[in-house]
Amino acid sequence: MVKRYLELKTPELRRLAFHELVSRVRRCEPVDGLTEASRAVLNDRRLDLLAGKLVSGQGVQIFFNIDAFNFVSEGIEAQWWEEVMLQYFVQNQASVPMIRAMFPRVGRAEIERTRERLAAPPPGKAAMPDPVKCAHVIDTWNALSRRPMDARECYYQLHQRFSHYTLTTLYALVNLQRG
Repeated sequence: MVKRYLELKTPELRRLAFHELVSRVRRCEPVDGLTEASRAVLNDRRLDLLAGKLVSGQGVQIFFNIDAFNFVSEGIEAQWWEEVMLQYFVQNQASVPMIRAMFPRVGRAEIERTRERLAAPPPGKAAMPDPVKCAHVIDTWNALSRRPMDARECYYQLHQRFSHYTLTTLYALVNLQRG
């Protein structure tokens, strides 16, 4: 795979990068690939007279690694999505066991803090609907779970369709069906 980079051409950034390089060389830090001639120029007292020429040429280029940035951004976006989903689950009375199953890295204390912060009511017992409604919920769950989506997204979609039930009730129905 070819890595994608965006060149940043702002003169101020190039000067800043150049001064960072000079500082590293003068502190005798290793700079991979830098020749002795380059070290000599960067350590010379006449460097101030040459700095403009060195910075304006092709020697100082700054690149933004698009692929690495995308990777980090996607991780942040996934974390934001998980936070929104956790809040949704807590707000809509998901039980602690359900939340722990859906969000394994979230502890009981964090669940309680989220519940307090959102002023969400605690989950009650699952209220089983009549058999016809149960079958409708299960049929909907089966259709949703066949799609390529996260289980939390399936429960979110299921709750959107059956919002008069708590997530605790829907979770209990799905788990009863699984046996």
